[in-house]
Amino acid sequence: MKKVLIPMATPPKKNGQPDTIHGVRYTYADKVAHLGLLPIFISPVFKEAMVEYLYQQASGILFMGGSDIHPKHYGEEVGPHTQPHEPQRDLLELHIVRKALADKKPFLGICRGHQMLAIGGGGTLYQHLPDIVPEEEHGLGEGAEYEDLLHSYRHTILIEEGSRLHQIVGTKQIETNSAHHQGIKTLGPDMVVSASSQKGVIEAIEHIDSDYFCMGLQCHPEVLHEEPLNNVFTHFANAVESYTLPGGV
Repeated sequence: MKKVLIPMATPPKKNGQPDTIHGVRYTYADKVAHLGLLPIFISPVFKEAMVEYLYQQASGILFMGGSDIHPKHYGEEVGPHTQPHEPQRDLLELHIVRKALADKKPFLGICRGHQMLAIGGGGTLYQHLPDIVPEEEHGLGEGAEYEDLLHSYRHTILIEEGSRLHQIVGTKQIETNSAHHQGIKTLGPDMVVSASSQKGVIEAIEHIDSDYFCMGLQCHPEVLHEEPLNNVFTHFANAVESYTLPGGV
């Protein structure tokens, strides 16, 4: 059974006390498990040898959504609307995504994971989209919960014809859910845009190598079960099943 590595999230510290809970939203683990893959979880506090061991066991990498990534990782100071509170997770995920890109290990990043893929590949972020595209709403809204993503369709995205994403969903325009206030500004040389909002916010990216499944989605398809975005997970699973680990595993 092929394994997919999922880094766990850590909540903000309270009253200066260490984080007491590391976790993974059930939607991600459920999606992977239902595709016949074994999710294995990695904590930001694991030692380097543990990280390396689990990375080598995995035939694919899945990054979840979550908190803001510290802007120092793309050469900027913390802006007034940025709230980075998972420094160990930032470092862990940057390390893993760069290894995955070097090894061409199948990768899927959702929301924060999409942004981490961009940064790991040499890109940068807009720290607060309302300052850039005030006419588009990308966040869930005040008081909304993660579960609201199941029924919250916020805006249209336009898919680049000929992209891997276009091949997967079979259409050039779909409606997506949305829960983010940051977005990708620039990409490194090995990544390209495969979908954008109507005002140009980058909504999906993929690797320039068409034989390598490496994709980031700003929306949250992990909560959905209907077509077409659910197909992204199916194609990711196919890539994971086809990936050969060193030693032929």
